[in-house]
Formats: sequence, structure tokens, C-alpha cells
Amino acid sequence: MLMYTLGGLILTQKTARPLANRLAYFIPLLIFLQAAMATVLCYKQIRFDQHYVNALIAEDNNDWATVGTEAYAGLSYGAFRPHLWVIAGRSTERDQRYDESEKAYKNALNLAPNNWHAHNGLGIIYKRTEKFKESLMHYHEALKYFPGETNSDGLKIRTNIGALYKSMGNLAAAEQEYRQILRIQPSNSGANNNMANFYKTRGQLDSALVAYQTALKTDSTQVQAHFNIADLYLKMKDPESALHH
Repeated sequence: MLMYTLGGLILTQKTARPLANRLAYFIPLLIFLQAAMATVLCYKQIRFDQHYVNALIAEDNNDWATVGTEAYAGLSYGAFRPHLWVIAGRSTERDQRYDESEKAYKNALNLAPNNWHAHNGLGIIYKRTEKFKESLMHYHEALKYFPGETNSDGLKIRTNIGALYKSMGNLAAAEQEYRQILRIQPSNSGANNNMANFYKTRGQLDSALVAYQTALKTDSTQVQAHFNIADLYLKMKDPESALHH
């Protein structure tokens, strides 16, 4: 649309006045330059989208080396989709290149200030670098922009907030976040695992066992929950069950 609109505007410059008719000599050149620019832009967009799709597929396959390569290859053509900066941030975060990851998430927010993925990513980065105040701020921004916290992704943000409070030593606030998740989704694997940790710390071993079992019933591949319930079985003098997990 842009190419044909500009072409039409150029062609309307021809008038009956002799002086203006001199523009007719330049109209073919202007149309050629405008069409060339539109072609280059279209080429860049197509190449960007090829790398964008490849990065998404690699992310689904947990092939993070390919994610990083494809993300930055796509961004070399321009940031046509801000979410590719988020994907680039995740890839560098996996390699613990936190400075590069922070820069990528900030680039995403410069283009799309309400991108909850980027806010959540910055929350993770700042937690790992012990900038707890900044981390909490970005987690809350992510929750503010996320369209409905009953979605599993929204609950992941709350799980991250709970983990942050725990790192800050505020166990009461962490527990409150996990309980909020379980009110919304009682079978949530991460929240059950974290609540079980609280029960185990307080010596409420039966409650901890039920919570760990609920977590593993929801997600049997959760390695940390298997490790935690194994530790619980050792405390309960059941080494065979511990060994199994």
C-alpha cells in the first residue's frame, strides 16, 4: 500500500503549467527510487520473519544456541517485531550473559513499553544479580500488563515474585504469593512444590508430602520436586521411596 500510495502522489505532481511540467522528467526517477526503497524494506521484512520463525521453533525445542544465532541474525535486518528482542534476551540469559540480556529486554521495552515478557525477563535478571528492588518493580509491571492472571503464564509471574520474596528473606510474603496461586489453580505444580518446602521447614511433614505429591501428579518431570520429596522421605525414615525419587 505504501509503495502504490507514494507512486500515486508522485504522479499527481504533473500540472498544466510549463514550469511544473519539468517535473515530468523527474517522475520516472522518483518512482524508481521509491519502488527500490519499498523493495529493500520488503526484503528485510521477509528475511527478518524467516529468522524470527526459526528462533521460535528453536525455543520450543530448547535449542538455545540456535535461538541466539537466529534472533540476532533477524535483528540485523531491523526490529520489525519487538518480541524478537525478548527471545534474544532469553538466549543470553541462559548463558548467564546478564548484561547482554538486560540490554535486549530494555530494547524490547523501548519499542513496546507494555511488553510483559520483557518486564518479566528483567525481573529474572535483576533477581539473579541481586537487584531485588528493581526485580520486584518489573515483576509487578509484568502483572499489570498481563491480560488475566488466571492464565498459566500469569501464574508463572506470581511464582517468580514468590521466589524473589524468598531470596529477600521475606518468607511471609513469599507464602502469600504461593497461596494466591493455589487459590486460582490448586493443582499448580510450582506453587505446590514451594508450599511443600514451607511445610517441610516447619516440620509439617504430612502436609509437605501431600503438596509434593500434588506437584508431581501435575508435572511428573519436575526434577526439583522429585529431589525435594526424596529429601522428605529420608526425614520420614523411608529410604526406599527416597531412592525411587
